[in-house]
Amino acid sequence: MTGQTVAHLRLTQPLGHVREVVLDPQERTRAAPGLPMTKLENRTRLPLETFTLGNLFQGAGYKTAFLGKWHLGHDPYIPENFGFEFVVGGRGTPGPPQNRFFGPWDPETSNLPPVEGSPNVDDVLGDQVVEFMTRHRNDPFFIAFWPYNVHAPFQADPEVIQQFRERADRADFQQSAIMAAMVKTLDDNVGKVMAALDELGLTDNTILIFPSIPPVSKAWKTPLIHFQGLGKIAQNLPTFGNHRCVDFQGLEQANDACKVAK
Repeated sequence: MTGQTVAHLRLTQPLGHVREVVLDPQERTRAAPGLPMTKLENRTRLPLETFTLGNLFQGAGYKTAFLGKWHLGHDPYIPENFGFEFVVGGRGTPGPPQNRFFGPWDPETSNLPPVEGSPNVDDVLGDQVVEFMTRHRNDPFFIAFWPYNVHAPFQADPEVIQQFRERADRADFQQSAIMAAMVKTLDDNVGKVMAALDELGLTDNTILIFPSIPPVSKAWKTPLIHFQGLGKIAQNLPTFGNHRCVDFQGLEQANDACKVAK
């Protein structure tokens, strides 16, 4: 979003949810036994002067929107101050609002619309993305859609979990029906957005980018095993580890990551 690495931004740890504001982290002078004494501290906020894609597109006359997990700080370090005009979610929480994927949520603290029943937060976001695109179908727009799935706490629709349970039990790497159900929620809402682009006649004039999480260690090359009691989670290749899937609709070929993602 900034064109900078996390090291350059000095945001190498996910600490945007903490209350302490640290913008100029310093080198440690002491540390717990077994830890490097000279380890640098970490920013807990994205500085307000940081130039983002939101600023770039807003300055070029685009309608801009951010929907989903921000985790780069509490007010005033929120998307509205980084070039995003329309924001749903986008607060400093490390996971879904109020630490639950299913509503209702407090509209004031979550920055989510009031809902009926208990929908999944990403279903709400997906609907909001479609509504934004529909409103601005005749305008250039830039949307940062950052779903809360897949993340702790591990929650999904019980009926969908049951659908995956038999397949999860016999799979080599996919042994968590809960995780599979959460991935399905993510996939369904990406599909919802792509279907809306087709319906609005915008597909051929839209670039879709699917970024992945950067690797934190060499362990990214192997499946995650027995994570928080879920059993073997999944094989996280090939889209884990600084891969970027860029889909230019209308071209004959996408890159390898896109082919896998599809």
